[in-house]
Amino acid sequence: MLPPQCYTQGEWFERERQAIHFPAWHFVCLSSSIPDTGSFVTRRFLERSVIVVRSEDGTIRAFLNTCRHRAAPCWLRVP
Repeated sequence: MLPPQCYTQGEWFERERQAIHFPAWHFVCLSSSIPDTGSFVTRRFLERSVIVVRSEDGTIRAFLNTCRHRAAPCWLRVP
């Protein structure tokens, strides 16, 4: 049995994120959620923003939703 602090202290959660959650694959959305070229969804997962998009060749691609030069979340505006 784990000690109570395993469930209440942030250090334990951070260790789990690094060791268990980040190295693994995770479900974000169904492919039917992005049916057309340029379709996308954004989701939050473990305090990170993820964007999934269908490219021009029909491939589904997923990225961390961050600005490359400032590492801040990108907020997409949908027309």
